[in-house]
Amino acid sequence: VELASKSFRETMLSTYLQMNMGFFAQYDYILMDTGPSMGLINQNAFNATDSIILVTDPDVNGAQGADIFVKLWNTVRDTRASSDDKIAGLIINNMEKTNISKSLMEYINEHERFSDLVFEQTVPHTTRFKECAEQNLPIYLLETKSGDKAKGKAIDSINNLIEEMKNRGIL
Repeated sequence: VELASKSFRETMLSTYLQMNMGFFAQYDYILMDTGPSMGLINQNAFNATDSIILVTDPDVNGAQGADIFVKLWNTVRDTRASSDDKIAGLIINNMEKTNISKSLMEYINEHERFSDLVFEQTVPHTTRFKECAEQNLPIYLLETKSGDKAKGKAIDSINNLIEEMKNRGIL
């Protein structure tokens, strides 16, 4: 609400980060997890970032939401001639081994807007990620039984995504 009446309100976060670069320079990356909207807070995050990585589930709503976001982002870019296309990738989250997930993956991979964005590595559906959120821990520190295949698959998927992002020059 306070931002609504400010000048340059879409760039307040970017300005803050630049003014405090001495502090933020200690970090290699700063991740901002935003909701799927073009509200003022998200516009600040999008303007302050180097890259936008979309995350979606392999379902109709997820694909439509990602498509709507890309259209909204392009509208924002069109209104500001200097805005670069910061959308660097699309992560498919909660991937299950079902026919529906497979057909939606085919749709996403063949979609004109997403074919170059979608990462090959998907994040599998596993309760381990929910357990991490409940315990406020990264997947690497989640205590489980030794030989936990779900935890191993989750860790492998994250490591593979990181490697793919490095290969694309995002990280």
